[in-house]
Amino acid sequence: MWKRVGVVMILVASLLTGCGSKDAQQDGGNHGEHNMQEGTVELINVELKVPTDIRVQEEATFEAVVTLKDQPVKEAEKVEFEYWMEGDETHQKEEAVTGGDGVYVLKHTFDKPGKYTIISHVSAEGMHSMPKKEFEVKE
Repeated sequence: MWKRVGVVMILVASLLTGCGSKDAQQDGGNHGEHNMQEGTVELINVELKVPTDIRVQEEATFEAVVTLKDQPVKEAEKVEFEYWMEGDETHQKEEAVTGGDGVYVLKHTFDKPGKYTIISHVSAEGMHSMPKKEFEVKE
């Protein structure tokens, strides 16, 4: 019985010492490696732009406008667009082309009319953002 009590006490002590590091206690838990000050961090902003009138067999242009602190992010690590037709389990992914000044572009021609969803996957400045929109492709 004493053996079990000893094992339980060691486990509890291990858990308690792992709950907070000395560095985190000294810097107030601000996680310096994440550049947080006073509990705030600047996040990338991604504005996903979708055309209002998309037609079958006509090229449509989608844009992801990426900014940080209201400045364009000109060199995102990765920007790709994922899209699919409603009810379709197969998703398509295509890498965006830079259009300059923080604008990343996908040009695509749809073969079928219907309701679609698009997500822009943006990795920039050590962050990831995935805005999503729905749109319709008409005959």
